[in-house]
Amino acid sequence: MHSLLLIALSVGLVAAQPARRAVKELNQEATNEAQQRDGSATRAFSNVQIQTSDGQCLFVDKLSGDFRANLTPVQIATCGSTDGQGWDIITSGKHNDQKGKALIVSTLTQACLNFDPRRKAGDQVNLFSCGGRADGGGEVTNSQLFQFDGAAAGPLSLVPGNAEGECLSSKGQRLDAAQCVNGSGDQSFTFGGAANGRNGTQNGGGNGNGNGNGNGNGNGGNGNNGSGNNGNGGPNNGDGCNRKK
Repeated sequence: MHSLLLIALSVGLVAAQPARRAVKELNQEATNEAQQRDGSATRAFSNVQIQTSDGQCLFVDKLSGDFRANLTPVQIATCGSTDGQGWDIITSGKHNDQKGKALIVSTLTQACLNFDPRRKAGDQVNLFSCGGRADGGGEVTNSQLFQFDGAAAGPLSLVPGNAEGECLSSKGQRLDAAQCVNGSGDQSFTFGGAANGRNGTQNGGGNGNGNGNGNGNGNGGNGNNGSGNNGNGGPNNGDGCNRKK
């Protein structure tokens, strides 16, 4: 009994750990290649917060992934307390050719929310290059497409296209995945609200490229400031899972 209690406490502590920074700086050239903004995409929401059922917000720290902002964990914090809380919801474009599905893209890094069940539990939900290839050369992958009716801001569940019966979950301080449970507050999310004091917009809006290309201004909203990402990192040639040509 004592051993079971220790195991349960250990699992809880692991789930609650915030992500540490993995690199000191990004490799600008590699990041710009891997994380390219799709200017032709249709966005249902631009630069908005994604809120949990208890009023917290999803955010990313661009230095908590690899040298080109792949495998970046999605963390949870008080809304407005951190950078990286802006998100674009893309309903069609270069990396989304499926009706009733949406890409969830970080306005800061331009990487896509990705579910990879091959990774260890607690580290299966991360940001990855849209299209599923680490170098940015991918097209469409089901691991980045989530059920979405195209208009409703929520509350809604985020169900990845490569894992029927799995829902994203906001338990702890990192976004994770778990078996879908009807009515679960941990699996309920809402799009909307200005990200970090900048103007979030529904159905259009400008977004700055998160790879050092400045401020984007568009219809009804201002994009996030791009950030200059300099430096070198080690190689990572991994791909996202379940690529669809």
